[in-house]
Amino acid sequence: MFWTSAQKALLLQQQHQQLLQQQLWSQQLLQQQLLQQAALVGALPGVSSMPPLPSWFGAAFPAAAAAAAAVFPAAAAAAAAAAAALPPEGSLSPTAALQQQQQQQQQEQQLQQQKQLQQQQQQQEDAELQRLRAEQQRRWLANRSSSS
Repeated sequence: MFWTSAQKALLLQQQHQQLLQQQLWSQQLLQQQLLQQAALVGALPGVSSMPPLPSWFGAAFPAAAAAAAAVFPAAAAAAAAAAAALPPEGSLSPTAALQQQQQQQQQEQQLQQQKQLQQQQQQQEDAELQRLRAEQQRRWLANRSSSS
């Protein structure tokens, strides 16, 4: 199928919007994990416990939540399960707390890798969009000079 430069630009813009939604989801998931990790250490003064990520994120951004859940179904399920399975403060043994902390660090590393991949994709999309704009400008100038 042949794509016009306008269609390519629209597609890139849609991909960019989806990428932004994915980044928002990743940041909010990381924030939830950090709050859970802080709960292991102890309650922070002046910080209330947040409800599970899918519920508050979905209520605030229903369209983005649906898009993010479609793209990251495992992350959405893991966030809901982690929030529901969080034990009462102080009930973990030191070994279990260490295992949970290591698991959270591994999840954070996966999120970081995912974020880096998204940034690489964004850079590639930005370069393609810049190339398309330059091509469009070149054609416009060529049409302008040929009609003069």
